[in-house]
Amino acid sequence: GKDNLYFFKYKFPIFVLLSLLGCFVHWLIHRTERIREKSWAILAVVFVSSTIHIIHYVITAVREPEFWPEIVGKLTYLYFPILVCFFGVGFTIFLVLTLINLLLVLVAYAATYKSVSDQWGSESENAAILRAYFHFNIIWIPLISLYYCCSSYLQEMADRKEFLERKHI
Repeated sequence: GKDNLYFFKYKFPIFVLLSLLGCFVHWLIHRTERIREKSWAILAVVFVSSTIHIIHYVITAVREPEFWPEIVGKLTYLYFPILVCFFGVGFTIFLVLTLINLLLVLVAYAATYKSVSDQWGSESENAAILRAYFHFNIIWIPLISLYYCCSSYLQEMADRKEFLERKHI
């Protein structure tokens, strides 16, 4: 009901606009002669998708101060495999995105915990909910991120090996 209306009224238009912008930049990079290195297209896609992800983090943390760790945690579990499997993001880029993600989670927790504590008190049920969701997700997000970092590294090594084998044939 109300959450769906909020999503389609505020979040969805931002996501659509950024997605269209990302598609346009990707297409432009592949069509223009000025950019010889076409791998910039993947960086553009990763940048746009990461921007969408960060905007969603911020909106969720502001709108759902007690529950955002659970929502963001689930989105992170979905977002990282998309980067590795569909975008083919290399290990270095993936590692940087993982560290940025963890930094955002820590900063968002500090900010929202202060806000929730100031509004309802540090011993309130709302503060307890935020702490519980944060503690649960602060364990799983790094573990799952480590798994996907390893997957990204192994995929990059396999791609390099295949490339080198083709060059020797």
